[in-house]
Amino acid sequence: MDFSPFQNKEGVGAPAAQITRVQYSNQGEQALAQAQGETGNVLAKGAMALKDQVEQTQALAANNMYNKLMSEGTFELMQKKEEGALNITEEYDKLQQKTRDAVFAKYKGVLRYGTGARAFNEFTERDNVTRRMNVMRYQQEQFEAYKDTQYKNALDVCNDTILEYGGNDAAIDMAFNRSDALIEGRWGGYGQEKVKEQQEVFRRQAVGQAMSLAMQTADFKRMDEICNKYGQYMDGNQRAAALGAVRKHAQQELEFGEAQNAIKELGIEASRDAVKAWVQKNAHGNTPNLDSFYAFCKQTEGAKYQLGAPLNGANGKYDCGSWAMQVGGLFGIQFESRCADEQYVQLKQMGRTFSDPNELRTGDFVYWTGTGAEEGQYGIAHVGVYDGRSKKVWQSGLNGVAEIDVNTYKVVGFGRGVTETPLSDMEIEERTDKIFGGMQKQLAARDREDSRLFEQGQMAIMQLQNDGQYHSVAEYQSAITSIAGDNPRVSVKLMNSAMKAGQADQARAEAAANRRAAAEAAALKISGPEYKYQLINALQEGKISINDAYDTIIGNPHMENSMRKELLDVIDDYKTGKGAFKYDWGSIKQAVKTGLGGYENGMFDSNFAVAQDSTGYLIREYQKDHNGEMPSQQWIIEKMAGEMAPMTISGSGGFFGFGGNKIDTNEAQLFNIGIASVVDAGNGESVVTLINGGGAYRIKTDDLINGMQNGKSGKEIVYGG
Repeated sequence: MDFSPFQNKEGVGAPAAQITRVQYSNQGEQALAQAQGETGNVLAKGAMALKDQVEQTQALAANNMYNKLMSEGTFELMQKKEEGALNITEEYDKLQQKTRDAVFAKYKGVLRYGTGARAFNEFTERDNVTRRMNVMRYQQEQFEAYKDTQYKNALDVCNDTILEYGGNDAAIDMAFNRSDALIEGRWGGYGQEKVKEQQEVFRRQAVGQAMSLAMQTADFKRMDEICNKYGQYMDGNQRAAALGAVRKHAQQELEFGEAQNAIKELGIEASRDAVKAWVQKNAHGNTPNLDSFYAFCKQTEGAKYQLGAPLNGANGKYDCGSWAMQVGGLFGIQFESRCADEQYVQLKQMGRTFSDPNELRTGDFVYWTGTGAEEGQYGIAHVGVYDGRSKKVWQSGLNGVAEIDVNTYKVVGFGRGVTETPLSDMEIEERTDKIFGGMQKQLAARDREDSRLFEQGQMAIMQLQNDGQYHSVAEYQSAITSIAGDNPRVSVKLMNSAMKAGQADQARAEAAANRRAAAEAAALKISGPEYKYQLINALQEGKISINDAYDTIIGNPHMENSMRKELLDVIDDYKTGKGAFKYDWGSIKQAVKTGLGGYENGMFDSNFAVAQDSTGYLIREYQKDHNGEMPSQQWIIEKMAGEMAPMTISGSGGFFGFGGNKIDTNEAQLFNIGIASVVDAGNGESVVTLINGGGAYRIKTDDLINGMQNGKSGKEIVYGG
């Protein structure tokens, strides 16, 4: 055996080697060696434990880095919407690989093997599964949203097509066809019930859009057409509103047509009594009028069918509903709609429907279904009128107005067309009121248009008058011809005005040499402010119309342009309630009358009219002193009272108010003859001041009184004329 490991390297005790049977003990060395070995194991285990802890800590740091980068990247991906999110799962996979690469690059010594690597891989795998599932779910949601957006946009294009083509049938049908393919593509995977549901939804939207367009443009014909053809797709409230509007319009058309018939026979200015007599003669109501029915059938036989044709058959075409409405009118039944189903409902409400074909007689309405255009409460699609002679039914169908068998289609029911009950007195009165009212509306509209044209013609005449040239009667008449047209009521009046204007121009031309003198001679009557206020008074009192005022101004050959302009301004003020027309002259008149008292009505009215002219002068003076401001109504009342207060001018044999030669007057009457004031100067004389700066003159009071009694003007009295 090799004991070298236990030999004492120092050689101590060597002599003992010569002693036989001596035993050596190395327990101490063995114990030491054992202790050293145990210590090494402990140190080794500690080092391994520390290493594991370090790796685990670094693995946690790596996990934190991975989690941060993935959270940020995933959040960014899930901000994408619809089309932008269609590939985010692929983008996520790239993100995950990129993130692992980044983390491994930083912690490559830790993540290759060992506890840290196992912990990191376990964490990332578990995290990746959860995150990726969320991303895939989000991508699917956005894909569905994207499909919905594209689907909606495509349907919007279909709806836009309806508006683009004015909501006609072709546009609606084209939208239906295009949408069917889109709906099948979007919802086909959900089953046909879902497809059918979505088709119904779109059809309601499309028809509703077409109907809204028709209602916005008040296209009643189109509203009726849509209700007839597409009523099954319409919202109940919208359909009811549309049919209500159609019924109201149809009723108005019928009443208008009836009024037109009355106007043709009676004239538009007929009295109500004349209209009532016409109703009694022509409106048979519910009494048998089969001759008219037979005549109408013969008249319209062969007329072509046109869906939505004019209700009165104006173009010679009918649909079943409009033809039935015409027949109903012969029997005194005013259908509110051309829709066959609505007609049946109306007759049912009137208690006039029945179901036994054995009860049919001439003039009864027959209502069918099963033609392919069913609609409404009873699914009625067609209507005709029974003829007892042929046992067939007259109707307007695809082959025009003709007779068909009762059982051509499935019968829903019948409606009584002719009864034995005549119109009641109340029905006659109501019918008369409607027709007469319609005539009055048309008459008022005619008169308004006549007035508009007449005023337009008058303005055209005045434009010629004010162009500085003289024009012949023919020139004036030519100017208004295009305005009056073939309207005899307006043309006659305008031609008369044109003649006056032409004659006035001729007179001005012929009197060119002495025009100034003529104008001066007429100054007191036609050029002064008094004339202006005479016009104001006439308009206020309703003594002259605007058109008559225009006519008077046009026909005056001596009127200066400046005066004509003032008078036209007066008319404009009258129209707008400005200037002198801002006052309530009725209230003013009553207040002055109450304040003065003692006037007889006729005397008061004449003096009030004169006082308006003189007060007008005072108003102008007020405006001069107040920068154009008009005085108050109370100021007007006070001045009017002052102008109308009685006064007496006394001459020889007396003095003002007492005895001798005298005359009773007032300030207004003095103003009317051109005198602003009269002041007693003593010695039988008076100082007379003329208006408009005419000056003050001292004359004998007797001359003043005598001149006034003889109807002379202030100037004539002063100048001895």
